[in-house]
Amino acid sequence: MLVDQDPLILERDRLLSERDSMSVERDNMESDKWDIMKQLREVEDRCESLQQEVKFRDSAIKSLQDEHERFSQECLCNSQSLDLDSLRSRTMSRSSSLRSKSSMGSKGSGL
Repeated sequence: MLVDQDPLILERDRLLSERDSMSVERDNMESDKWDIMKQLREVEDRCESLQQEVKFRDSAIKSLQDEHERFSQECLCNSQSLDLDSLRSRTMSRSSSLRSKSSMGSKGSGL
């Protein structure tokens, strides 16, 4: 019987080959694991960056909303002031008109 044909040697060779194959597979899996961990870190960094951007934009939106509210209040106050000025102007115009009619009437009756 040849040594190469010995079942124990064949089994040993098969197991060694399987071990080598599993070692390569393990190395590949380890490499994949590190790639996944790297991608995870990149995703986490991107999430953190986006979170900061969202906070910045939320702050900008809040600031713009506050500015809009102040502007709206200012416009309302200006509108009310214009309405008041217009009312005063009309009242003074009527009052002046009534005075001039009244003074005309008293001058006319004195003639």
